[in-house]
Amino acid sequence: MRKKILWVKYLACIITASLGGFCWLVANKYSLIPIFNNIFLVCAYFFCLFPLLYLSFRACTCKLKTLIKILLAFFSIVVTAVFAFLAAIIVVFSLIGGGNFSYAGKTYYYQNEGFPKPIIVIYEQDTLFTMREINACSFMDFPQKVNQNLAKKLVNGSCGNETTFPQTEANTNNNTKLGSSDNSVNAKTNNNTSNSNLSVKVDTELENSRLIANSYNLTDAIRIANSDFAIVAVDKAAARNSWFFVKIAGKKLTYISELPATSNYLQGRVEGANIYLTFQDINGNHSDYRSIDAGKTWQSANTLSR
Repeated sequence: MRKKILWVKYLACIITASLGGFCWLVANKYSLIPIFNNIFLVCAYFFCLFPLLYLSFRACTCKLKTLIKILLAFFSIVVTAVFAFLAAIIVVFSLIGGGNFSYAGKTYYYQNEGFPKPIIVIYEQDTLFTMREINACSFMDFPQKVNQNLAKKLVNGSCGNETTFPQTEANTNNNTKLGSSDNSVNAKTNNNTSNSNLSVKVDTELENSRLIANSYNLTDAIRIANSDFAIVAVDKAAARNSWFFVKIAGKKLTYISELPATSNYLQGRVEGANIYLTFQDINGNHSDYRSIDAGKTWQSANTLSR
């Protein structure tokens, strides 16, 4: 009778773990809107954690030789602890690392999918349950509330290489209310100081990007056919990469810009003065970008016809 109950428990562990794996697969295979994606992730976390906890308990209470029992218990506890920690980080980042906004009658979502450098990925909801990636930004700070001016930049794909956001509408209105000359002088001084600090920050980041690009070889680059341009993956993390657009000069790579999308797969082509890039994520979704200034800036080709 005991053996029968034990086998039932093991079967329950297998079924629970299978459900967890299914939920995890769905959450990663399909670009679900956050509420459904988070539900599947949380279910996957607990469905996979409970069998591991039970197996760890069994390893600690099984009737085996002392040394084997200690090794088995230690191994099962370590595996359970590592899984619980890493999976918890993924779930927490998914729960707190994003938000949503509305623009032109459509719903959009944003999610921070970069670490340690933040990469804000923008999604457009295309069905009741799913969404598709349309843009990615490498801003250092993201505001809690997205106004319409910022929403336009995010949707139109004109935010790929910036490091700070434009003033929010509330700050702009407050600044226009400064009436006295002293306040005007102070505001002007503060603006000059802020612009100076921002300029230094941007120059420093640009120089760092150039140094990073120079550290790569021609063999590391993906060359665009019939051109002197190439693309280099400079930061690989799971299903996303950070990409630099570079120019080939002999055997050296010269930094031009950081690309706005972070998908693993891409291809490019040059047509006259236009450069086109197509990114494809692990779900088969495509994001198209165009540059008309030799790769210095990029615009989402998906929104050009809107």
